[in-house]
Amino acid sequence: MTDSHNRLINLLQQNARATITELAKKLFISNPSVSAKLHKLEKEHYITGYQAQINHRKLGYHIKAYIMINVAPADKPDFQQYIEASPNIIFADVITGAYSILMCAYFQESEDLENFINEVQRFGRTQTNMVFSTLLAQRGIALDESDT
Repeated sequence: MTDSHNRLINLLQQNARATITELAKKLFISNPSVSAKLHKLEKEHYITGYQAQINHRKLGYHIKAYIMINVAPADKPDFQQYIEASPNIIFADVITGAYSILMCAYFQESEDLENFINEVQRFGRTQTNMVFSTLLAQRGIALDESDT
């Protein structure tokens, strides 16, 4: 990947809705060049999708929680199927440490979180942390744009 690909990714991480023309102006290249670079990045899976960042609170989801759970390896397929069907879970990562999986979830009420925890505990021991506030919102990885 070249530095111009990195610059393009950095710009898209700042604003995924930027037009080809806007990107071309910022990169000092033609519109077809931007389109070709985008196509290459998508084809090679450097860019795997585009997603809107939403305000969950405005939508009524006032509870954000990180839930760690220790799932036995034999139960992981059933657990994965369960969380894929759970619309409140926005991501789940396999982690190291005392727990095997870390999930992030949004709920409208604390009772909804409690009900989810009660259900998910059939797969293993959990620990839940509720978020009071966010110090740094999700952001992209700043790629090096210098010529190499």
